[in-house]
Amino acid sequence: MTILQDYDSSRIIVGYYSSGNEKVTVQLTDINGKQVAILFKGKTVSGNNFFQIDRNSYPKGLYIIQLETQTSLLSEKIILTQN
Repeated sequence: MTILQDYDSSRIIVGYYSSGNEKVTVQLTDINGKQVAILFKGKTVSGNNFFQIDRNSYPKGLYIIQLETQTSLLSEKIILTQN
């Protein structure tokens, strides 16, 4: 999973590679593990997949993005700031 923060806009781009069509859930949690939002839930296509988050939609602070498939769980910490 790759997270790119565009500091000139409010976009955060999350990218990940999928080796096949699989169910994926991506959620945003606060640092205490409380779910803040489900960012994506559905099937992905094989290859690179991307989606965007508007960081101004959430209060600034430290968060964790979790990407879960049927076989793995990936987590990345991010700091949300507002423009």
